[in-house]
Amino acid sequence: MSDKEAVLALINRLPETVSFQEILEEIQFVAAVQAGLDDIEQGKGIFIEAVAQRFEATEVTLDPSTTVIRTERGLTISGTRITLYDVMDYLKAQYPPKFIQGLFNLTTEQITTALNYIGANYQQVEAEYQQVLNIAEENRQYWEERNRERVADIEARSPRPGKEELWAKLQAQKARHAAEA
Repeated sequence: MSDKEAVLALINRLPETVSFQEILEEIQFVAAVQAGLDDIEQGKGIFIEAVAQRFEATEVTLDPSTTVIRTERGLTISGTRITLYDVMDYLKAQYPPKFIQGLFNLTTEQITTALNYIGANYQQVEAEYQQVLNIAEENRQYWEERNRERVADIEARSPRPGKEELWAKLQAQKARHAAEA
């Protein structure tokens, strides 16, 4: 599919009430994601260890308008709700910085500041990142256990009157997905 065809398909998927600005932002986002995917295909992914080594002995001077701050959510890129742990997820998955920048709609300065901070403080950021992952896993397990009976109850219900055909279609689709997994 050519770039023109991709843009036209993108525009056709958007609601009729979308503004020019929203269309532009969507195209820019898709272009940034595609550039990141192209980088991955060309082997330009970045290993988190490489980030740490690259900045291990580097003194980082942060621009006062773009910094990493500590909030109730943890280490956060100022002016955003993006935490360094969000960035770490993608770095650990070897996504290139350009992809991460596009994904979170960050400026070049913001992604550079985040990477510099992670590199200069790798041990601290990695320790906090592991704590965040542990807490997330504990929360997942808690809610899974808490909702186990409710989910079982919902799954055991029979379809509402007049919805039998839709219910059968849904069950067939679930069975197909289970067979594929």
